[in-house]
Amino acid sequence: MYVCICNALKDKDFERACSKRQRANCAEDLFDELGCKPVCGSCMCKVDDMIPATALKNAKQPEAVL
Repeated sequence: MYVCICNALKDKDFERACSKRQRANCAEDLFDELGCKPVCGSCMCKVDDMIPATALKNAKQPEAVL
């Protein structure tokens, strides 16, 4: 699902960015990780809400065994 229409970013893009930048505190951190900036700002609350949800989801997943 598209979260940021201005940058054509989907929820999966933000989830991946959140996984890479594990100390993300705000939407701006994720936009930085994705190499872009928010334009209109209407997605900021949604992206901020995704950070703790994605962190919790990642914490519940077991580490891959090599």
